[in-house]
Amino acid sequence: MLDAFQDLLAELATRRALRAEFRRDPASVLSSRDLDARERTALAALPAAALERYAASLVAKRWTDVRRIVPSTLRVYPRFRERYRAWALEHPAPLTDSVLPPGPKEALRALDPLRSEILRDPSLAPYTADLLAYEVLAACARSDGVLRTMSSLYPMHEIVRELRGPCIPIDPEPKKTLIRFSRTGARWKAV
Repeated sequence: MLDAFQDLLAELATRRALRAEFRRDPASVLSSRDLDARERTALAALPAAALERYAASLVAKRWTDVRRIVPSTLRVYPRFRERYRAWALEHPAPLTDSVLPPGPKEALRALDPLRSEILRDPSLAPYTADLLAYEVLAACARSDGVLRTMSSLYPMHEIVRELRGPCIPIDPEPKKTLIRFSRTGARWKAV
């Protein structure tokens, strides 16, 4: 039964909807699992605030891994952390095997939904979503050697180079670019 106890504790930590259900009706959640009386008592005694803190700490740990991957994105979009955190709390990371380290793995998992959200945000620089993709895909290709590609309306290699200096590009000239990432770096060509 210890497995059922550990599984439920992990689910409570990673699934916001289950935590809400557990707060409303712990007996119902507990009765649906193969737990002994001692395990039910221990789980029922968990304070809701402690479960929420634990869930937030898991997201914070993932953020620590992700932020190392996206330094240029954070320069252009300092509030990216809040957007990632809100998404991560609603989308717990599944347990999967991967050759990618935790940061690139989590950043790649979040890339498509967060890129879509960023594209719909008119307050951000128009290249922000592509900058996020550029950094994530580059980190993943460096880590696992898998070739990855993206296209952008902007010359991302030039924007990334500018962001290494003191200035943030405001209105870069659009120049449709195809970018290919490999273990050894990024290559681009105008299309």
